Amino acid sequence: LSGSVTFHVDHLPSCWLMGDRLQLEVVLRNVFSNAVDAADGSAPEGKAIHVSALIDPQSHGVTVVIEDNGAGFDHAGLSRLFASFQSTKSSGLGLGLVISRAIAVAHGGQLWAEAADHGIFNLYLPLKGESAHAP
Repeated sequence: LSGSVTFHVDHLPSCWLMGDRLQLEVVLRNVFSNAVDAADGSAPEGKAIHVSALIDPQSHGVTVVIEDNGAGFDHAGLSRLFASFQSTKSSGLGLGLVISRAIAVAHGGQLWAEAADHGIFNLYLPLKGESAHAP
């Protein structure tokens, strides 16, 4: 299928997060939507997204990593990624990542991307009952 996307999800750790389920869903939907849009359908494996998560006992939080096989970001692209009204989509408002980052921060976490040859987004959230800071 030309429009298909392969999702690979690693075993995710069992943990409890304290947060607003609907707001966190907005963050995940936005990051996954961007990953699907960015994934490279012309790659040998087609559009592919990989999800993993790890608990950091030092920060008492969990980091969810969403990777796609799209072009990724250079350092200059990272500086514009979370700027308001900056979109690479013709119908985009340029607010999705801004809102998503604000939600993550409001939950005591953080949302960031990495410079790489493929798309990498990280969502850090503190575990339930912990006061934690992103690693």
